Amino acid sequence: MTALLILAAVLALNVAYAAHRLWVTRGRSPEEERAIRRAERALAAQFDAYAARIDQLYLKGE
Repeated sequence: MTALLILAAVLALNVAYAAHRLWVTRGRSPEEERAIRRAERALAAQFDAYAARIDQLYLKGE
């Protein structure tokens, strides 16, 4: 029973995510989508660099 509930929850999250993506991307052209993905990848590299710097910070109590 627990496994079925977990499976149902995972499937519900997948369906909700797909519906969200369809809602967010409605009316966008494929070119716009590609530009957005390129920008996200570029920002991801910067975010990773900042995250690495933050990980190296000394935290009091460690």
